[in-house]
Amino acid sequence: MTRLWRDKRGVIAVEFALCVAVFIAVFLMSVEVFRVQMASMLLERCVSDIAYQSRVQYGQGFQSIVRSVLKDRNYMFFDPDDVKVTARNAEDFALLARGGGTTGAVGASRVVRLKLEANLSIFKDFLPDPWQITRTIYYYYQNEDSAKALDY
Repeated sequence: MTRLWRDKRGVIAVEFALCVAVFIAVFLMSVEVFRVQMASMLLERCVSDIAYQSRVQYGQGFQSIVRSVLKDRNYMFFDPDDVKVTARNAEDFALLARGGGTTGAVGASRVVRLKLEANLSIFKDFLPDPWQITRTIYYYYQNEDSAKALDY
């Protein structure tokens, strides 16, 4: 038995096996953090694009705008089916901040609040039951007055 304790062959292999598991875990975690950060940045860009296109069209066809932007801009970092975008409009920002207003983004000179909720999965390729993160983004804008828009 004492001969086995003095034998140093294989010590490096055991240390390598213990260390490589830690390095792989750190690498996978950094990849997933990068993926979630990229998905968050893309979602913020999507909200901005949805607001711009909706503002240009005075909120007409809002759901088709949402679907097309999410489909075009996901770059496989998030699933468009896991993203929900809702809109409320009112006469002023204060009314929307208090939770008032009506559903939709339609109306010239109306203030609109977009709310994007996305469910992002972490380790979805590695775990049978991946961790879920919900990302919520609020975006406020004002539709232009159609009469003023024609003056330009």
